[in-house]
Amino acid sequence: MTGILGFVGLGLGKGDITLKGLDFLRKCSIIYFDTYTSLSSEINQAYLEELTGKTVKPVNREFLETEKRKEIYQRCLKGENVAIACIGNPFFATTHVALRIEAEKLGIKTEVFNSFSILDGILSATGLEPYKLGKIVTIVYPEPEYGYFPTTPYKVLRENLARGLHTIFLLDLKLEKKLAMTIPEAIELLTSMEKQFNEGVITEATIGIGLARVGTSTQVVKAGKLRKLEKMDFGEPPHTLIIPGTLDPIEREALKILGNIEDEAITEWLQRLKEKPKNT
Repeated sequence: MTGILGFVGLGLGKGDITLKGLDFLRKCSIIYFDTYTSLSSEINQAYLEELTGKTVKPVNREFLETEKRKEIYQRCLKGENVAIACIGNPFFATTHVALRIEAEKLGIKTEVFNSFSILDGILSATGLEPYKLGKIVTIVYPEPEYGYFPTTPYKVLRENLARGLHTIFLLDLKLEKKLAMTIPEAIELLTSMEKQFNEGVITEATIGIGLARVGTSTQVVKAGKLRKLEKMDFGEPPHTLIIPGTLDPIEREALKILGNIEDEAITEWLQRLKEKPKNT
């Protein structure tokens, strides 16, 4: 009889894991802690070991996306219950979907223990309406030595704004290189894309919402014009950036109260959205 492979969401901070998820972790022979798809300022290997009393093995992209991952399946096929635990919700990362499919094809039963994702945290922190979220996109570090400067974030923003939708920018993590993109870095890259395309998507009127360490005790939410956010210190990562589309009265009031943005800045931005950017 095979064991169970459980995908356990840990949420965004301490105490977010569900009782069902915690119960499963405590029944496992080993916990594989995904350390590359997301980051938390409160959840780490030591915390998990203290919480569960189990052996916790940190694993990176190389482990989960190469032949090394078969170690997980081998344990399950021997009858062990094994967990892959990650920050947020386990299936926000496509890597985990692929692992689940592969395990099921091998005859290994899988179970899912959901928790709060970054999307839940963002909606709670900002007051934005979920049905007005546009396509989500990641701003990644360019690699100029290889001529790599992806501009998809700019194109997604342009499309979302044309429909009045909010754009969530997830910021690149290269934890193996000890790199985690900050809000000022993300704004600098978006500004560079605007200079390249010159379509008026990013302007002096553009406002944003900068979030740091969402869902933790040190969460930061600041809203304002991008040029103002670019000069702010948001502290330790992870960071997230949002550029809102059209705002209804409740969203507008929420940003003023929760993000401390001036009403004049919102008015100027909403007026700008009524104008057609170049090449649209």
